[in-house]
Amino acid sequence: MVLALVCGSKDLVNSELALLNKEQILQIINAGKMSFTVSRKKKEKCYRIRIEGSRESALKVKYNSFEELFH
Repeated sequence: MVLALVCGSKDLVNSELALLNKEQILQIINAGKMSFTVSRKKKEKCYRIRIEGSRESALKVKYNSFEELFH
């Protein structure tokens, strides 16, 4: 099971996929989240989803990890 989040740019050319694996999906569900925000600072190599607390303790999601998940 994989959840694909399209992180789009205005022109769509620079859009990326944030792919959550089963464990990450369950972590969000088990935290009782009804919604969540995906964020990334400039030049960071992963997206972050705050589960609880600060940005430093957020769930990290690699971008464009298609090969890694489906290889």
